[in-house]
Amino acid sequence: MLKVWLYTTLFMYKLFLKFKHKQKLMSKAQQRSKMSEEDFMEVLNSRLQMIRYTLGEKAKEYARNDDRMHNFNRASEARRKPREVCLQGMADKHWISILDMVDDIENGKLPDIDYMEEKIGDAINYLILFEASIIDRYNKQGDTPYEKIFKE
Repeated sequence: MLKVWLYTTLFMYKLFLKFKHKQKLMSKAQQRSKMSEEDFMEVLNSRLQMIRYTLGEKAKEYARNDDRMHNFNRASEARRKPREVCLQGMADKHWISILDMVDDIENGKLPDIDYMEEKIGDAINYLILFEASIIDRYNKQGDTPYEKIFKE
């Protein structure tokens, strides 16, 4: 009887040690997976600078006749579709690249940092352009949705 008790106790102790070791490993993994506020703010500020450059300075290459939506308006005329449909079609390329990156990450492969920054930046910029296009439509109707948003 004592032998059974000793084996059971020893077995339980080994299980306990394995559990504690696993907890330590999980705790270390959780610490590694945490992102500091400072690191996050660095990512955010860097992205905001890139957006300002791309949609502010570089975008002047795409605007014509003081029309920031020039390329989308031309595509809209050529396709006989609303410019937002054309904009979405142009943005799809970047979303597909992001989906491919997600697949790669799932398979243990991190994307090239420059490629990742470019594709995520392009996707964000297209969302901003989409928003601007819709706001432009409201403005042309004499409605200003941002005034409503900021008053609330």
